[in-house]
Amino acid sequence: MRALILVLGLFSLPAIAEEFTLGPWRLGMSRTEVLSFVEEGPYEDVAVTGGLETHKAHLFGSLKNVSFVFDDAGLRYIQLWGYEGADSQSAKAAVMELFDLFAKDYGGAEVPGVTVSGQAGLDRESMEVLLDRILGTARELGKETARKQKAAMLILFDMKPKQQPDGSRLHSQWGYHSKFDTFYVFLYQDRQDSPERRVDSNVRLEAL
Repeated sequence: MRALILVLGLFSLPAIAEEFTLGPWRLGMSRTEVLSFVEEGPYEDVAVTGGLETHKAHLFGSLKNVSFVFDDAGLRYIQLWGYEGADSQSAKAAVMELFDLFAKDYGGAEVPGVTVSGQAGLDRESMEVLLDRILGTARELGKETARKQKAAMLILFDMKPKQQPDGSRLHSQWGYHSKFDTFYVFLYQDRQDSPERRVDSNVRLEAL
């Protein structure tokens, strides 16, 4: 009986998720190796990070903006710009694309600080409702904040998979900045030894 319990316990252990890849690039690559994939370029230097950026990466069925940041050990993280623009529905679609990826391959998605009453976690319908309430009302809330408080508003939320892929760590951030009337959706792939990403506050006010 003890052996049977042990066997059942082994079968209940979570499986290790498969490796995640963004196009041809891999964490740890050198700058030269990243640049070698010329079909995904041209690449530009990014002065702020000292890294690289391309606006023509073939990912998720379309051309995407992807940034690369390096350290002494090579490519430290990859940043996919899922969306950057003024349309809340396009931003919602970009977030849901990542939500579906996390649900399909990594056991689901979590938005820290957000729980769904009566459910073990966020399902697709609940996530869409959440995005309608946050992104769908962000522009009007930003205008009200500017009018009443003379301030710009930055809304930013974390989203991460319940189970991380083998060999790296995924993290999404999405939100809206009223100063620029712009919605943002990012996906980061970090090395496992990188500091954990998280926003300090979901809503931040800045002087106009």
